[in-house]
Amino acid sequence: MNVFMQLGWFFKERKKQYFIGILMLLVVAVLQLLPPRIIGYVVDEIRLGTLTGAGLGRWLLILAGAALAMYVLRYYWRVMIFGSSVLLGRRLRSELFAHFTKMSSSFYQQRRVGDLMAHATNDIRAVQQTAGHGVLTLVDSVTTGGAVIIAMAVTIDWKLTLIALLPMPLMAVLTSWYGKLLHERFRTAQEAFSDLNDKTQESIAGIKVIKTFGQEKEDIEDFRNLSADVVAKNVRVARVDALFDPTISLIVGLSFFLSIIFGARFIMSGDMTLGDLIAFNAYLGLLVWPMLAFGFLFNIVERGRASYGRIRELLSVRPDIGDTDGAADLAPGGDITFDIREFRFPEDGRPALRDVRFTLKKGETLGIVGRTGSGKTAILKLLLREFEGYDGEITYTYRRTIFSSRQPSGKTSRSLTWMHRLIKSGKRPGSRTSMRTFSDSRKAMTRSSASGAFRCRAARSSASPSLAPCSWSRSCSSWMTRCPRWMPGRRRRFLLPSRKHARRRRQSSPPTG
Repeated sequence: MNVFMQLGWFFKERKKQYFIGILMLLVVAVLQLLPPRIIGYVVDEIRLGTLTGAGLGRWLLILAGAALAMYVLRYYWRVMIFGSSVLLGRRLRSELFAHFTKMSSSFYQQRRVGDLMAHATNDIRAVQQTAGHGVLTLVDSVTTGGAVIIAMAVTIDWKLTLIALLPMPLMAVLTSWYGKLLHERFRTAQEAFSDLNDKTQESIAGIKVIKTFGQEKEDIEDFRNLSADVVAKNVRVARVDALFDPTISLIVGLSFFLSIIFGARFIMSGDMTLGDLIAFNAYLGLLVWPMLAFGFLFNIVERGRASYGRIRELLSVRPDIGDTDGAADLAPGGDITFDIREFRFPEDGRPALRDVRFTLKKGETLGIVGRTGSGKTAILKLLLREFEGYDGEITYTYRRTIFSSRQPSGKTSRSLTWMHRLIKSGKRPGSRTSMRTFSDSRKAMTRSSASGAFRCRAARSSASPSLAPCSWSRSCSSWMTRCPRWMPGRRRRFLLPSRKHARRRRQSSPPTG
């Protein structure tokens, strides 16, 4: 029941709705006591021969009124309680989404996307069930069960009531044991589901790579193994879940058995009437649902406790990058001075950047090329403030400024089509470009470098990406179209690496000189 205390903040916010819903449940629990007692009166009047048509019509009218009132009240308590649980699910999803947007890149490097998806789906659904069906089963099992027991003891016979309730302590012990097993197994099942989600996301995102290297069978086999693991762990949960109903049915059967045996003796001794025994058994039938609800309560609460613990554990992670006092709440702008002596990614002993320095005036464009792992992405991530903890500083307009993490900076994909067109035209980003030949492109490159409108620099070393002027040689091997000397014909036009150009590139060989 600890999860209800953990969700106390939400129950306080929705106290009016929960109070009205619980009050309606109490009224329904009282109205449910009328039919068994009325049936007992009617049986006794039939046995004594005193039942009249007017009396029977009066009893039927009372039963119809009680049924109509229970119908209306059950509708509205569902709106109050289940509606509040839906709002809780929306609230938790909003908190998770807002929390995800505050996290840095290191957070997503340490946690898998599939696991985050499982938190936002299955775990929130389990917590929502706790705030809805969990409250229902708790109130219903306590109020309805308590009202039925009181009616049995006060209106019929308290001794027979105690005898019928003798098996109840056994049910409490067994359901508590089942609940502990369910909590442990459900948590492992949720973790297995997170692994399956992560595998699905990776397979879909990397389907091109999988097909390129012919790894379809291996990927399908991995997915099949993870699916089998999820099924096996959920079957373990279902085995514990399946123990609740048979256990409760056995307890209820023992209660009926004891009530019939001892009730018959009380009738023979004159302590009870036949109508009292029929009404007692009817009350005992009403007690079946509170007993089942008691078992459901342990099931729902343990699932919700495991899921809410996973959600709170995720929400407790603090952002690596936060705004300090005096942070400028405006978009970064002006001249950029990048002076980094050394930078390492979290949990990586190798330096990603070392002795990287450059100055970029406002309106200028800088192209950085180099081999994979040379530090191109690291420079962008530092400019976007996705990582901190570097040795050096990044200044805007000749002063070190800590910009708010809420203010965005521009970032494009790694597609080089835009950069190709920019190189050919020799114009700044946003200007209209035109198709030119390779020889024109080299002239535009030279003209752009001389005017300062475009500067291209290459990172030559993966360990120490020192920046040096690019000379259209093999150091520019990261460009999609390579060096123009790689192409058989320097007067060929180009905009995109079409299939025709790709075939020609495969047929050609790199320059030897």
